[in-house]
Amino acid sequence: MAATAVVRLWSGLGNQLFQLAFGLAKAKRTGSRLVLEVAYGDRTFDKLQSFVDISDLEVAIMPSGFAGRLHRLFRRFSPLPYRSDRTWHYSPEAAAESAGRFVGYWQSEKYFEDFPGLIRQRIDLTKIPMNVPGGRDAGTSGILIVSVHIRRGDYLDERFGDRYNTVHEDYFRMAME
Repeated sequence: MAATAVVRLWSGLGNQLFQLAFGLAKAKRTGSRLVLEVAYGDRTFDKLQSFVDISDLEVAIMPSGFAGRLHRLFRRFSPLPYRSDRTWHYSPEAAAESAGRFVGYWQSEKYFEDFPGLIRQRIDLTKIPMNVPGGRDAGTSGILIVSVHIRRGDYLDERFGDRYNTVHEDYFRMAME
């Protein structure tokens, strides 16, 4: 029986895409069975499923509320080793391990650079619902949609200054011209 790698999908959509890429590459590289762990009612995961094909993957839905806290407590006694990544740095050990519970961001391309098409072949951007004025769907209306995401909050907090590489206003001005 193949080793099991449980990868937790959590946080925002971009984070979940990195976590999914990490898990898919891990399963491909090590031959392990991939299980995606998702919190019950995770709306971001619902969005991810709308345009990323994960129909062939095993998904474990974690309970929420008090039951979720109990689940996390008892999970500590799991025979699977636990690996966490909160640093955004590549860990060759985490990449090579075939079995374990993996909770983190896994935001280094090195985790999945050996398999560049692994995620891309699962993504269908035409399935992202983007409503435009008039009740039409931008994916089928032929309207060109451009989006600029300007992250605020934690990027502007001085306590996180060393964590994020921020760009300055000039960068956005040049990009928009």
